[in-house]
Amino acid sequence: MRRAVDDSGLSRRSICKAVRLDEGYFSRFMGGKGGLGAAYMDALADLLRLAIVPSGKSRKRLRLSEQVRQVVADSGFTRNAIHRLTGVSHETLTAFLARKTGLRTAKLDDLADFFQLDIVRTGKPPTIPRGKPGRPRKTT
Repeated sequence: MRRAVDDSGLSRRSICKAVRLDEGYFSRFMGGKGGLGAAYMDALADLLRLAIVPSGKSRKRLRLSEQVRQVVADSGFTRNAIHRLTGVSHETLTAFLARKTGLRTAKLDDLADFFQLDIVRTGKPPTIPRGKPGRPRKTT
């Protein structure tokens, strides 16, 4: 995700404004010193037009968190086995799969490593209009 942000050509400030994310929080995430919740990961994926797909396969575009849920559900592993193999707690997996909570970035990374998931761009990222939103430009 961090590489996709850097490769997007968009400024970090404009990304924060577009997804309504605190710049300090985002800076810590980009520096590898913090994580983002599933809602922010989904918003970033939508903005940058990213999708998680198993390596070598393409899928219909779903929200990032839904794609992870689908991979976990389709894996054939029990939640207990995923817990033992990834370190993601059984309670966290249960709440995430039931759509009650999101996943922190570290846990998402653990699942992505285990299931060999990659984030790929599925289209060109949108351009963010310049200027203040909602205000017409001055005409002289």
